[in-house]
Order: sequence, then structure tokens, then C-alpha cells
Amino acid sequence: MKKIHLAICGSSLFFLFACASQPKYQEVDVSKKSPSEQTALAEDSLHAVGESYQLTAAKQTRAQAAAPAPKKMELPKPTLIVIPAGTHNLNEALQNLADIEFAQDAENAINNYLTDKRYNVVALESAANTNEILSVQSILSPQNEDLSYVTGLSFGADICIKFNFNIHRKQILANLSAYESASGRLLGTQSSTVNDNGTNKAELVASAVHKALPSLLKKIDAYWKENISLGVPYKIILQLASTSETDENFHQITTQLKEAFVKIKANSVTETSVDLTVYTDPKKMESIYSVYAELQKIFSENYAVKKINVTQRLLILELNEKQAAVESAESAPTEAVSNDSVPNSESVPANANSEVAP
Repeated sequence: MKKIHLAICGSSLFFLFACASQPKYQEVDVSKKSPSEQTALAEDSLHAVGESYQLTAAKQTRAQAAAPAPKKMELPKPTLIVIPAGTHNLNEALQNLADIEFAQDAENAINNYLTDKRYNVVALESAANTNEILSVQSILSPQNEDLSYVTGLSFGADICIKFNFNIHRKQILANLSAYESASGRLLGTQSSTVNDNGTNKAELVASAVHKALPSLLKKIDAYWKENISLGVPYKIILQLASTSETDENFHQITTQLKEAFVKIKANSVTETSVDLTVYTDPKKMESIYSVYAELQKIFSENYAVKKINVTQRLLILELNEKQAAVESAESAPTEAVSNDSVPNSESVPANANSEVAP
């Protein structure tokens, strides 16, 4: 039995070795073939290569189709707040929403539309610090000046959208305007009309504002795309209580600030105040309190810094020159200064926008 078993194993091994030693493909001596056979063999080879290439290309195409498309970097959306037009402060805005027929419907229609388009929206009625906001507006201007953009700053909004509408005969006219909260600068306006077809008036007002919104949002998005690279804007108002000249203060202040912020923009300069917009790197300064701490550090050497008011995007400070700094300035020898080195009252007029390069 052992001999038979060994014989069988030996035969099996010989068979396997013989099979393994055989080439997978037999070589063909083309020289021994006739011309017609050589042509046929060449065509077969080309056909096999073509099929292999097509198969590889098809696999690549399927792999590309199956692979997820690269995602585009989406810019963060601005934060928006909707305010009735023709109001000068938060109190008036809230009063108009309550008193004007269909005003609440218009505001809700705009807010819902913006939310659906994935904008960040803050509702005017959500104000928990109404008195504080009114106090800020009173500090900035006791007169009847339009400071509704301060409401936007107080809510942390980048942009304010103001609306009004008029129901006249058989048409409803809606007017929308967008303003930069940090400065009150107008970004764009858009109007639209819808015919009164007998539908509920509230629905017609909503339809009118919806019709105007797409064009206005294009203007807002264009502004936002251009400005988002500058950083997060904050409005800084510095009230000067010093004996020095305003121009000297302005020059000193802007020189110190432009080293700390991405960019600064002078909105207006008066004898007693400096109104600025500063743009911050959100990775370095994540809130208004980070900005406040940075300003304290900057001004502490020459000024006593007093916080008058602070909201989400607005900071009002009072700067009092320290006595030592005043005495040092008075005792220092006077030097001739060219007109180009110190801005004069004409170089930064009140309520004029000018940029200070970082």
C-alpha cells in the first residue's frame, strides 16, 4: 500500500510540475507564417490592445464618477437684522412694528426668506437690553439723527435691511435698503411692485418684499465677499477729554491702532471724538471684549481709559490724557512738522469716510 501511495503522490507531483513548467502563452514564430496570417495576427494584437485600453478608460471614468466632487469653500454668511425704514432708534422701530398695519407681516416675510437662504438673522423683538441700546444712541447723538444702524451693531448684525411699503390703489410698492452696520453706509436699494388681485393684503405685502429681495441680496453678497477678507468689523468711538489738539490725537491714535488691527477706517473726526471702524482677525480677537482689552493695552501708557458703553459690535471709550504724558509733551522741544505727516482738519472731515492703511 505504501508503494502504491508513493507512486500516486509521485505521479501527481510530476503532473503539477509539468503543468507549471508550461508557458501561459505560447510564442508564435511569425516568420514561419504566410503574409495573410501575419496580417491577421497583427490585427488581433491591435484589437486586444484596443480592448484593454477601452476597459482601463472605462474603469477610470467610473471611478471618477463615483468619487465625490470637491467641495467649494463657502464663505460664512453675514448676520442681518430687519428694521422699519423712517425710524431713528430702537424704540421708534419697535413702535412702528406695533402700530403700522402689515409692518409685522413684512418683517416676518423678510426674516423667513433670509432664514431659508441660510443667512444669520436676528429679530428686532429679541432685544433684552432696549434701554441700554437707547442709551447708546442718546450718547452718540441727542438730536433727531438716524442711528438705527446702532441697533444693528448692538445686536451683532453686520448689515441692516430697512423696509417700507405703500398700498396704493391696485398696487403694493415695497422698498428695501441695505446698510453696513459698522458705519451706516448704504450698500444698495431695491424696489418692487405687485398687483392687488384681491388676495389678502398681508400676503400681497409679503409677496412684494419677496420680489425685491433677490436683487438686494446680490448687492449684499457682493459687498460681503469683498469685505469678509478684511476680518470682523467693530465700530469704535473714542471721546477725547484732553488739552492736546485733535489732529495730534488722531495721528497718535491711528498710528497705535494700525499695528494691532488688520485695517482701520476713519468714519469721522471732530474736536471731541474719533469715530473708527476696525477690522480684526477673529482668530486673535474673538469678541468685542478682546477688542476692548487690546485698546486698553494700546492706550494705557498715555491715557486713562474709561468704558462708556459696550455692545456686541460697538465700543465707546473716553480717553483722558495722563498728567505725566501731558507734562512730557509740554516740556519736549517743539519740532517742525510737515503738513503731510499730521492730518489737518481738511484731510479727515467730519462724517467723511477715509481709510488708514495698516
